[in-house]
Amino acid sequence: MRRMNFNTCVNVSILVLLLSFSTVSAQKNKGNLNTWTTKIVQRNYDNLAGCLSKVRVAKNKGFDRIVFEFDGEINSYTIYYLPSNKDAEGEKITIAGKIFMNIDLYGTPCESQIYPAGKLNLSIIQQISGGVFEGIQNYLIGIRAEKLFRVQELTKPTRLVIDFQQKKIRDYVQ
Repeated sequence: MRRMNFNTCVNVSILVLLLSFSTVSAQKNKGNLNTWTTKIVQRNYDNLAGCLSKVRVAKNKGFDRIVFEFDGEINSYTIYYLPSNKDAEGEKITIAGKIFMNIDLYGTPCESQIYPAGKLNLSIIQQISGGVFEGIQNYLIGIRAEKLFRVQELTKPTRLVIDFQQKKIRDYVQ
């Protein structure tokens, strides 16, 4: 069997990375920003300039908040509740929470995993876990119960913000 030389490996890696970015950007945006929902929220941008610099959480009156702060622009992302307490490989999720939200940040050039560790002392958000695989920063958020959430994009500094409503979903007329 013939071995690939270094340049061929690099070229194949770059091609795979570019194809994954083009696949993400070819997908349509889903969901509305600044609207309370339980449905998927997805935005696709052509830029690859944003570098995640901080992840923080806060308890606010009526909602809990998680903030992803970027140096540069916000890259493409997908945010949704998982249908069960198992991950993509079928393994049981082991972080605190009864319901789990998945957050994928695509094409972030800096693969930092800076997020609050351990169980959190918040009304809704219980724990955060993260990892990086093939240029996608993935965060798993453990939630006490399924709640309405809203996604906002803010500037100065650039932030992706997710708020979790404290009220029960059935308290809303949809």
